[in-house]
Amino acid sequence: MGKLLWVGLLLTWNAQAVTLLGNVPSREVENIQEKMDKIWAFESARFLAKTVTPPEIYFYEFNRAEEPPEFVAFQNEWLHDQPGIWRSWMTFRKDLGPAPQFISAGWIDEQLERGLPFPKSFVGLHYVGTNRLQLSPFATFGRYMINDPYGRRRDLTGYGFYAAAHEMLHYAFAERGVPEELHHCLFVTKSDASSAPIMAQIAEHLISEGYSSSLVKFIGYASEEVVKPCAALTEEQREDVRQVLNTVY
Repeated sequence: MGKLLWVGLLLTWNAQAVTLLGNVPSREVENIQEKMDKIWAFESARFLAKTVTPPEIYFYEFNRAEEPPEFVAFQNEWLHDQPGIWRSWMTFRKDLGPAPQFISAGWIDEQLERGLPFPKSFVGLHYVGTNRLQLSPFATFGRYMINDPYGRRRDLTGYGFYAAAHEMLHYAFAERGVPEELHHCLFVTKSDASSAPIMAQIAEHLISEGYSSSLVKFIGYASEEVVKPCAALTEEQREDVRQVLNTVY
């Protein structure tokens, strides 16, 4: 009976495991699977009142030449349903000209011939409406690695865990029904009932667990806060953020 109970518990745990795919830095980052699973377990328990499919994390650079055909096909399908991303991209890349008033599938196909609507230095993305996340292996873990005395590559900061936690949080709040445009403001806004904003708390959790060094408070959280994401929202949207925070704490 005890053995059956143990098997049942193991199956339950595995059912909540995060799927890691692509160029996963598993040799350089110790226990990356276990740590990602525990980060998701922490966030889903803290911010979700229901069980959802755990995230799938794809470790690919945001460069079509480095993504496998099946992932490119998924990306293309997803990007055809995201006119807002294309409008933001064309505003950012003024050299490409303005986006048309009506963004057609044919126009998107033409743009995709040029590449993705993200800079190649992009760190991570939650594909809204799915449980898929994409992380740049270099921007999240690779750039912070050095050779140890034995010539092995080792991660210095654990910034990749902060980046993964950020994208997981996008997924969690999307599953709560919170519009994506509110998320970044939500992550850096302190509620009356909390000691610190959500992503500041996540950073402290990663540090206390030993997954990340204290540097993530600066290269992670501070970099999110300094861009002042709430400034881009209307007063009505900022009130929506406050209402969401009231449901979290």
